[in-house]
Amino acid sequence: MSRLTLVELSDLPRKPHACPPEVERSWARLVATHKSVGGLFTTLNELRAGQDDMRGAVSETHRDQARAAIVFTAAGIDACLRTLLRDSLHTLLSTVGDAHGAFVAHFMANRLAGDMTKATKQAVVDIDPRSALIDLYVEDLAGSSIQGGSDLIRCRNALGLKQEPGPRRSDT
Repeated sequence: MSRLTLVELSDLPRKPHACPPEVERSWARLVATHKSVGGLFTTLNELRAGQDDMRGAVSETHRDQARAAIVFTAAGIDACLRTLLRDSLHTLLSTVGDAHGAFVAHFMANRLAGDMTKATKQAVVDIDPRSALIDLYVEDLAGSSIQGGSDLIRCRNALGLKQEPGPRRSDT
């Protein structure tokens, strides 16, 4: 019997207690992403277990399965964060705090500096300018995708989450 190392995701933590409604849809997307990627890993493990010889190069089928898991993970994180931004920023921006500060800083540096874009002008004169400006902010934050490290930092800052100081990694 071969000793096959299984590729598995760790379990998601429990849903946050008293999860606010602004987080519900994002949490559901996270759970669905976890389930989909977990299923891809299950299939990958089954394909690998069915091989006659475990030695040698990984097959193209196995690489395709791993690539699919990466793509599904990235797309799921993107969908989760877009939903979290759309659903929570209206609430987070209703009080002064880190999220509101990031919102103001973004608009001052990007949307209100120099000539205003047509989209910004339309948002300002919208029947509900606050909501229209928040929608523009979400579009600016999300762009075409939220997958890079700088995209994640921008989202973290927009949500008013502070970076927790953690243990420093040493290069040794």
